[in-house]
Amino acid sequence: MSQGEFYLYPAKVSGFTSWQEIDKTLNLIIKPHFLREIAIKTESINPNRIELLPIFKKHDTQIEQLAHLFLNEIQNQNIGSQLYLESLANVLGVHLLRNYSAFKPIFCKYTDGLADYKLDQTIDYIKSNLDKKLSLKSLAENIDMGRYYFATQFKQAMGISPYQYIIEQRIAKAKKLLKKRKRSLDLTAYGGDCAASLSEIALDCGFSSQSHFSKVFRQYVGITPKQYREQQ
Repeated sequence: MSQGEFYLYPAKVSGFTSWQEIDKTLNLIIKPHFLREIAIKTESINPNRIELLPIFKKHDTQIEQLAHLFLNEIQNQNIGSQLYLESLANVLGVHLLRNYSAFKPIFCKYTDGLADYKLDQTIDYIKSNLDKKLSLKSLAENIDMGRYYFATQFKQAMGISPYQYIIEQRIAKAKKLLKKRKRSLDLTAYGGDCAASLSEIALDCGFSSQSHFSKVFRQYVGITPKQYREQQ
């Protein structure tokens, strides 16, 4: 087995592997109900006729890229990890149904994006809940849609994925709070510690901690939140 190759073991298909030297592999276990859900939501294939083909020692560039993205996200746990992992899982599920299913699916194509009222409702929901743990499932259910269609149509309407949009909105909110609290910082309210205000801003914007907030903020803005506040 060489680098980049993958094996696909469908349900009830047994396999045996052995190594003669130390190596690393990434194993993804896909539950049947997950693929059935994608089939139902996309209306692409009869959910009772899903059957993946056994694949051995095959190169697939997209699966290899997805594997690297999965591994990186699991190891680093960046902002919005759950939402991002859900998106990756949906992409993987659709890719498997498209390319490795015994029955060829037919996917509907939507080119217009979300209806205006659904897009407005989604944006309002996101902005009102930036301090909470947002998931693709909760965003889709908020406008009574399946996750796959929602993610696809949101990107068509906005030009970016829900995951990217949420991060941008969290950074934008953080900038506003940093400017506001620079002008009217009440040290007494924060126990006399300026660092505490950064911690509260992090939580207000949906980041898990101040260090997490600083890391993501610097990735998107180029400087730390503290440096940004001092420049205002």
